[in-house]
Amino acid sequence: YGIKANPDIHSDRARNDLLYAASELVAKGAELIVSGCTEIPLVIKEDMIDNIHIVDPTLILARSLIRYTSPEKLCESFNNSC
Repeated sequence: YGIKANPDIHSDRARNDLLYAASELVAKGAELIVSGCTEIPLVIKEDMIDNIHIVDPTLILARSLIRYTSPEKLCESFNNSC
C-alpha cells in the first residue's frame, strides 16, 4: 500500500480496505479498535467511523513519555493543539 513510503498520499485502496476491516469488527461487536500498527493511524481517523473509538498506541506512548520527562508540556486533551 505504500503508507509508510508516502504517508501524506495513501491510496484509496488502503483507506477503503482498512475502513472495511474496521466496519467488520464493529459489526461483530467491537467496542473500540486499537491501531496496533504504525501505518493504520496515518490512514484511519476516529471521525471516519461512527460509534467506535479508535486508540492510537503510538500517541499514548508519546504522551506517556512527555508525562514522564516534561509533564508541564503535556496538553490536557489529545485534540488540544499546543
